[in-house]
Amino acid sequence: MADILVITMPGSVETTHVIGAAQFAALGAGWLINVGRGGVVDEAALISALTEGELLGAGLDVFEVEPLPADSPLWDMPNVVITPHTAGDTPRYGERLAKIFRQNLRAFHDEKTPWVNRVVDGVRRDES
Repeated sequence: MADILVITMPGSVETTHVIGAAQFAALGAGWLINVGRGGVVDEAALISALTEGELLGAGLDVFEVEPLPADSPLWDMPNVVITPHTAGDTPRYGERLAKIFRQNLRAFHDEKTPWVNRVVDGVRRDES
């Protein structure tokens, strides 16, 4: 049981639809927030849980299909907050992204420089 389930996990073969009907039933009429990847949540099961009152609501920044199709029932649900896939945006996002890019560019050219946020076969493998 939880009041709020916040999903930040990456999308991969292993995480596709790991959150579905069973998890919504176990949540106990809480809220689901997804700022990770859309495919992690079974969207049909989410819509059903929201419609049936198993979930109080959802805050969604990501979807199985992006952009969210115009005919998706999620658009018209009063208990759903939709944001434009910008949950990770912060005032210093560009600066932080540039720092990681510079580090990884050095790592690409120099074997002694460690990678940052490196993903190999769907698994994050930092070397720093």
